[in-house]
Amino acid sequence: MHGLVSGSSEIAVDFQSGAVSGDFSGLTIYDGNDAIGAMDDVGFAGTLDKNSAAYVADSVTIGGNAAGEGSLVKGSLFGGGASSTAGSVAAFDNAENPTKATIGVFQANRAD
Repeated sequence: MHGLVSGSSEIAVDFQSGAVSGDFSGLTIYDGNDAIGAMDDVGFAGTLDKNSAAYVADSVTIGGNAAGEGSLVKGSLFGGGASSTAGSVAAFDNAENPTKATIGVFQANRAD
């Protein structure tokens, strides 16, 4: 299946320690306005480069299980007070023969 994916994100950043963690959940695949499927939740944990506001997470889960080797979430914080983030996600259960995979880009704004 392929198409536009919509869902929720929650990303926590500890600016003192540089820890970053989060998840993408409630992921629904759309073809135009029609929901055509659902995707497994993706979770992640990694570190923030305090100088560039970029983060990398190679501890990734898909559907609550550890993702396969090479799974990665990368992003950057931007805007006043780090009010937004954007990046890419590649999560799969097995790089050689994936049965579950989430690959794409994301953008999110901080909720007030």
